[in-house]
Amino acid sequence: MHYKDASGRWLTIDPRMKKSEYRIFKAEQQPYPSEINLAQGFTSLKVNAEKILFNQQVRMFGLSGSEELNVQHSSNEVFFTAGDDGVEQRNFFSGVYRQLVADRGSIETNYILIHKPEIDS
Repeated sequence: MHYKDASGRWLTIDPRMKKSEYRIFKAEQQPYPSEINLAQGFTSLKVNAEKILFNQQVRMFGLSGSEELNVQHSSNEVFFTAGDDGVEQRNFFSGVYRQLVADRGSIETNYILIHKPEIDS
């Protein structure tokens, strides 16, 4: 598949993530460039000249009615592995892995329960 860049040249779409800087991965050769930024804690898609940010200040909690129980904030300082298709963060929350899966103009976020999280009051 191909797309036209800002200069009107035809380029091959390449959705593979590549290390840009320490803890920053980008797939820029596509119509909607994507970024996984573990240094600042976000993922993004670039649409025209604007960057749309996702996955910021992620938290996990239980609900009892409208009461939030045992609120946990994520940490981007956890062990991670990165490859062409995205990033996996181990123990993003205690007992929860997070996968950021990159594809053409998209980043899918998956949470995998390794064991039942402590969310009781």
